[in-house]
Amino acid sequence: MRLKDIGTVEAPQGSIQREGIREINFHLKADAIASFLTSKVRKEHIDCDSFNRLFFIPRIPNLLREEPQIKYKSLCVDVPIDWAAYEQVQDSAQGFGVFICDFYRLGIAYLRPEQGLPQETMLAWVDAFERAGYEHTGLFKKRVFRQVGLTAELHCKADFHAFQLRLIVKKGKETLLDEVILTEDPDPLLYHHKFKEIELRDGQIVVTMRLGQEFLFAKPVLDILPEACAGSV
Repeated sequence: MRLKDIGTVEAPQGSIQREGIREINFHLKADAIASFLTSKVRKEHIDCDSFNRLFFIPRIPNLLREEPQIKYKSLCVDVPIDWAAYEQVQDSAQGFGVFICDFYRLGIAYLRPEQGLPQETMLAWVDAFERAGYEHTGLFKKRVFRQVGLTAELHCKADFHAFQLRLIVKKGKETLLDEVILTEDPDPLLYHHKFKEIELRDGQIVVTMRLGQEFLFAKPVLDILPEACAGSV
């Protein structure tokens, strides 16, 4: 079984003195580092005996479980959290960045050697996220449309405050279009279904959605190409 996801999850209902919205906001803000670490772990090809996901669960210290537990192919690791300290830094990108990186470092320290996870490598990933300015950026999709001589790319960017999807269209090395086509709160449930593929349809560059027939974005190729090239399409 190969590890494919790293992230945070909320503690089970009723297991702690919940503030509800506070925990949800923490989980959503942490999506950027979860996406960053997940992208790293999928390139690393880490084999595990009985789980393929790793989740760190924030808990108040007096309700911390001593041993990580495996449920539904997920290794769940309790990590102590100071909610008062979180509330002091939750609106500061720098403050929350330090807080969430320290949270993950502590969670990684709680892993057991017998679980076979590369703790030093994972700590290095957290350091890399910190050096990247607490942002996760990556290429989601790239398509080459030779019939019109264009290359189109979808780039994702996630930080603690927002998720952005950017469409870049190039002809050779020249960038003809560079546009943010989607901005959402850092909640995958909000944005995951809103984009799927880049296609060339009826003379338009379109970005399709996962659900329904509507396009997230559509623009005629003639409006993208320089005038000198448009006549040849």
